[in-house]
Amino acid sequence: KFYQLLNSSSTSENDIQTFLETNSSLIPLPFILNHALNGNSVISKLNLGNTYVTDFAYLTKSTVKWQLVLIELEESKKKFFTKENLFSAEFNRALAQIDDWKIYCDKYKDRIMKQTNALRNPLNGNPVEIFYVLIYGRNEEYQNDEYRSAKIAELEKNSNLRVMSYDSLVSEFRYKTAHYEDKNKIILSPRGDEKFSLKYHSNVYGSFLFDRIDPNYLEIPKNFHSELLNLGYDIKKWL
Repeated sequence: KFYQLLNSSSTSENDIQTFLETNSSLIPLPFILNHALNGNSVISKLNLGNTYVTDFAYLTKSTVKWQLVLIELEESKKKFFTKENLFSAEFNRALAQIDDWKIYCDKYKDRIMKQTNALRNPLNGNPVEIFYVLIYGRNEEYQNDEYRSAKIAELEKNSNLRVMSYDSLVSEFRYKTAHYEDKNKIILSPRGDEKFSLKYHSNVYGSFLFDRIDPNYLEIPKNFHSELLNLGYDIKKWL
């Protein structure tokens, strides 16, 4: 179904966003640390001030630090390269947007820490590093071309950036499901500057999210209450 979506000429970035939110095991997790995905949850549309909006964001931690990973989705039809093996204008614009995010995050990191503080519990005081993921195009442009592959790899060298094609999301999904169980994720939406709302629970049980986040900072729509109770969460007690 995902490939059908990617191959359709009418597919937009919003179509891809919606598909990934409702099929959350396809959302990639580069830069993951040894404590795995925090709360087994991914944030949809985290704002960076009034100027930028990430498509996805998630937190991961070790015992000594956090990593906040920001993801940008671009259209699957966009090209990486020109015929002359130069990066295309569209790809350069996508890279420039990531650079804009970096500038914002460097300048206003305290704001981002406030936005995500409720999710960084416990160990809120540990340092946070920010990483970036650009999901763009298809791998047919470079998978059998050493020069083009090397150009993309050079972007990631000694960098906090990862560039992924949409095909690599499928490859990662297939690898994961072949080696351990399918990993669906909880999807959260920001509400104001510090709060979140549950957007999709993806039938996930066993998340530490509800153990660690204060109900004052997480809104659970009433239509989800009975479903979460059926999954084994004592939502009434949590509330």
